[in-house]
Amino acid sequence: MDEKVKILFVDDEENVLTAVKRVFMDAGYTILTALSGKEALKILEENDVQLIVSDYRMPDMNGIELLKVVRKQREDIIRIILSGYADLNALITAVNEGHIYKFIPKPWNDDELRITISNALDRYFLHKKNLELTSELEEKNRQLVMLNSKLKEFMEQQSAHLESKSKEMNINQHIIDSLPIGISFFDFKNMVFRCNPAWKGVTGDQHTMPEKVMKFVDTMKTRYGAVEKVEINGISGKLLGVSLDIGKEQKVVTLAFIRDNIA
Repeated sequence: MDEKVKILFVDDEENVLTAVKRVFMDAGYTILTALSGKEALKILEENDVQLIVSDYRMPDMNGIELLKVVRKQREDIIRIILSGYADLNALITAVNEGHIYKFIPKPWNDDELRITISNALDRYFLHKKNLELTSELEEKNRQLVMLNSKLKEFMEQQSAHLESKSKEMNINQHIIDSLPIGISFFDFKNMVFRCNPAWKGVTGDQHTMPEKVMKFVDTMKTRYGAVEKVEINGISGKLLGVSLDIGKEQKVVTLAFIRDNIA
């Protein structure tokens, strides 16, 4: 309990306040006292009090009335009634209505009073810690909701981007497939990883290329571009090639075959 504890005792009798000060002389608490409810409220405005113990019967404002006001202003303060009032049933009803932590009868037992105050303070700091943890949890939940919202927004943006790129690729592939010119893409291991129908119409097999085509591909690995007059499977035309970098340490050879008799 690092926080300096302040306890306010309220009673209209000076000797009672002197007695409680004596009880808690060596307890390490800061003991504040007030002779009336009005004085007590003023002290509460100027001090961070954790616990208030009030006599029940006082002129102008009794203990229950005082603690009701305290509860409205500072609900976290632990509230205790100290009284020698004989009608316990009436007092207990008033205590329940005022949301009072405990009723201590007069005359009190010093040890029991110390234990009651200690337990009440434990309750105060436990409640305070729970509020802090709840606040931290709410803040973490708020951050998590914000993070999830940003993640959702990012995923939606990525999804829209991928969908756009997919449509773009489909359009590009449709354009390539619609060309009367044969188009093929080779990696540097001489494997065809994409070609259009016009290319297949000339070579006949995507995986088995004519020798003259493969020689041309090998030539393109050390050159940026070239054009060669060729005949593939009885079809004459021009073979055009371009070597392209499409990524880090990744190159492709793009070939185009234009028939001589193309319209």
